[in-house]
Amino acid sequence: MVNLGYAHHKNGDETRAMLYYSRALMLDPRNVRARLFLGYALEMVGYGSEAITELRKVMLQDPANDGARRALARLGVVPPPVGNPPPPPLPKGR
Repeated sequence: MVNLGYAHHKNGDETRAMLYYSRALMLDPRNVRARLFLGYALEMVGYGSEAITELRKVMLQDPANDGARRALARLGVVPPPVGNPPPPPLPKGR
């Protein structure tokens, strides 16, 4: 399904590509590639907020996904940092 979507993308038919990416996600909701490509397609057709939603889901599954990170930046969203967050500061006075 993802490959069919990508073939339609290469032919310039983002609407049909989104159909196949969505079908791939119905079969496997954890398919990072399908979700990433769906996010790209949504961005290309002007559905920025929907694209951000999909790309954030990619980042939850794969925090180091550079494609999602760059797409979020293009859409004006600061992606979360890669790796573990720094520990909280120690309390003062103890």
